Amino acid sequence: MPYSTLKTIKSPVVNMDASPSTIADIPEDILKKIFSYVDQYKGLKACSCVCRRWKVMSDHIFKIREQYLRRGINLQWRRLWMAYSDDGKMAALSFRQYRIACYLQGSVYVIGGFTKDQTLYNDIWKFDLSSRQWKHVLFVGELTLPTIGSTLVPYKHFLIQFGGCKADCCRNPYGDSYVLLSNDLSIYNVKQNTCSVKRDISAPKLACHSASVVGDLMIIFGGINSAALCDGSVHVFDIKQEKWFTPFIKGRSPEARFLHSQVVVDDKHLLIIGGRNSSGCILNDVWLLILGEEWEWKIVTCSNCEMYQPFYPQHFCCAVGDKVYLINCYGSNTLKRNPETLSRFMNPSSRASDSWDWIHFPKDRLTNFTLKSLIGIIMCRDVIGELRLNMKRSRSILVMNLSDLLKDFSVRYEIVESRTALPLFTEFFLTIKAEGELIFLGGSEISATRTKIMNSSSVVESSLGICTPTEAVLNQLKEFRMRKNVTSTALILKIDHCSQELICEELIENCSIENINEALLEDEPRFVLLCRRTQHSDGRVSFPFVLIFVSPSGCIPEVQILYAGSVRFVRELVKANNVIMYLKTWEEFVRVIEKLYEDDPDKFRFITKYSHQRTRLEFKATNDRVCAQYSTDAFQDLKRFEKLLGTLMRNMASREK
Repeated sequence: MPYSTLKTIKSPVVNMDASPSTIADIPEDILKKIFSYVDQYKGLKACSCVCRRWKVMSDHIFKIREQYLRRGINLQWRRLWMAYSDDGKMAALSFRQYRIACYLQGSVYVIGGFTKDQTLYNDIWKFDLSSRQWKHVLFVGELTLPTIGSTLVPYKHFLIQFGGCKADCCRNPYGDSYVLLSNDLSIYNVKQNTCSVKRDISAPKLACHSASVVGDLMIIFGGINSAALCDGSVHVFDIKQEKWFTPFIKGRSPEARFLHSQVVVDDKHLLIIGGRNSSGCILNDVWLLILGEEWEWKIVTCSNCEMYQPFYPQHFCCAVGDKVYLINCYGSNTLKRNPETLSRFMNPSSRASDSWDWIHFPKDRLTNFTLKSLIGIIMCRDVIGELRLNMKRSRSILVMNLSDLLKDFSVRYEIVESRTALPLFTEFFLTIKAEGELIFLGGSEISATRTKIMNSSSVVESSLGICTPTEAVLNQLKEFRMRKNVTSTALILKIDHCSQELICEELIENCSIENINEALLEDEPRFVLLCRRTQHSDGRVSFPFVLIFVSPSGCIPEVQILYAGSVRFVRELVKANNVIMYLKTWEEFVRVIEKLYEDDPDKFRFITKYSHQRTRLEFKATNDRVCAQYSTDAFQDLKRFEKLLGTLMRNMASREK
């Protein structure tokens, strides 16, 4: 190109005085796309406070998400898992079953739980749905004793826990007999972070019941009573007046049951679904409780009831608008059915418009869920592709349509699709309704065949972690066993949280108990291998050593479970003859005593003494291999200890006969 031609080309004129573009100039479609990645708990609420345009956009996105979940289309299951921080201090809920949970103010609160090693908790955990992080709630006040089969319901800014089977019966929490049931009512104030327990002799003692809050009333139905029988009564607790009463209800009452589902339809109607009767049979009937000046029971007729075949009765129902999601039913994803029959329910007449394809759920957010657990699986809306019939069976969700419930007392079962496969079959899981999401909380892994469901034992989905020793630890343990010390020597072992490897933390020579106590942390368990020189009366010199397991109170439950599950492995590794366990709570001491007695009743011994110097009671129990110690300054523990020993002695006497 000649130079003259280049000279005629004019450069563009740039106006430096023009104002730069701002986010207010972004087109509405692009802004919708951006807002679709914002969470609906804190993100959209914060965006709605910026300006009027953002408020309209935030409300629109929130309405669309809720509408998709209500219509039961464009659903997708996503799993949340845990990612530990480098320092290992990120809190996470331990692997539990039989825990209770509910949604309140953008968070899921979980109380209690039963672990694989038969440890029962009554602590409170909070899962922030915006940050996807667990937090251990340290409240002020008193919480009811650890129970199984209790209920937890939200009321304004309160959490109300009621009933359950006490810790003494935790070995068979859902078996055929209940002897120690609780009627305590715990109220946790979320704003003030306080908890109180209300005890009323007029309150019923129930477990495995259902509870819902309607207005200012907490309505309870069914469960197992103190006579080890199914209960078919309705009990009501007036939250404002703090009074219990039993209403008079007209009509034929439903069969007594437990492990059923209770769904709030509106302010005047409650729905009772399924459960198990006193003979152990699984029920598939549906009942409607009409509230008002006169309460009345109504039987509900079900259409397409052949699709509802629950593999295990539990609280699996969750109401979303005029639909009830029934998760983990055989009718939803395992039974082989006629394709012509299924096609009527698997092809909805209306599908989502392509204009909503830009709505997505936030991806790859850092969470502290455990990978192998089903503690957090979120169901949200997404675009559904065309699936084959066999894929629909594995990705379909059974739904109860309530559109005709109040007209002619009838419901019908339908099937809606999800893009991904449903969670694994588990028992005693929880399904919680949040803002535009359904939260599926864990459970116990069970067999997928009917013949093994009722007879198989429950297994916690996440197996109990056991530490692995490093080569350096094995060499140090070998040298420690061969040492010939003049005085006492202690080797402190710890488990790395991230790698779960057993490592040596410190070697203390010429030590005393006070030196060991100063070297231990107040909030983390430790293994202490203690060796000392012993001069016998016949002149022999030996160097016995003992393994001490220190488990202080207040440490992270998951770390405590990791150490507790590794006690036997560490004892066999170090080849220690005895294990000393210093227990901090009475419940732990009782559980260990029962375990020691069951392992070897003939060698079981116990010691009780009072230390005048420390002004404390000291209890010891041993079977020549494990020694459990517990000290307290409360003299009422002495009566509890005598009562416990009386029960064990009666068992020993009956065993000898």
